[in-house]
Amino acid sequence: RSHALLGLAYIEQGRDKPAAVSLQRALALDSLYAPAHHGLGRMFQRRGDVENAIRAFERACALDRKFISALVDLGQAYYQIRHYRRAIAVYRHALGLEGDKAMIHTNLAMALAMAGELSEASATFRKAIAQNPHDTNARDGLAQILATSGDRPGAELQWREILRLKPDHARA
Repeated sequence: RSHALLGLAYIEQGRDKPAAVSLQRALALDSLYAPAHHGLGRMFQRRGDVENAIRAFERACALDRKFISALVDLGQAYYQIRHYRRAIAVYRHALGLEGDKAMIHTNLAMALAMAGELSEASATFRKAIAQNPHDTNARDGLAQILATSGDRPGAELQWREILRLKPDHARA
C-alpha cells in the first residue's frame, strides 16, 4: 500500500515514470488493490490515454464498488470520449453512495445535457446548486439550458450569480 501511496504522490507531482514504477510494485504485491488501479487510471488519463485509463478505472471500481473517486474519474473518462450513457450510469451509481454529491450531480447533469436529456439535466443542475450554491459550473450548465430553451431571464439570473461568485468567469 505504501507503493501505491507513493505512486499517487508522484502523479500529483506530474512524475509519471516513478508513479508507474511504484503503482506496478503495489500491484505486484496485491493485484486486487483498487487504489493502485485507480492511480494507474489517473496517470493514463493525464497522458491522454483514455482507453487505458477507463480499463484501470473499471478495474478499480470492480474491486471496490463504493470507490467514489474511481467512479467519478470513470464517469469523466466516459464523458471525455462521448460515451454519455455510460457516464450517466456511473454517476447515478456514485450518487447512491457517500461522496461530494453536488459535484457528482453537476457531472451527471453535464452528461445528461450532452445526451439530449435537457429536462433532467436542468433538474439535476438545480439539485447541484441547492447542495452547493457556489458551484459556478452547475450554474453555467443550467444557464446554457435555460438560454437554449428560451428562458433568457432565468439564464441571465444564473450568469449574474456566476459573476458575483467569480467575477473573472470566462463565459458569464
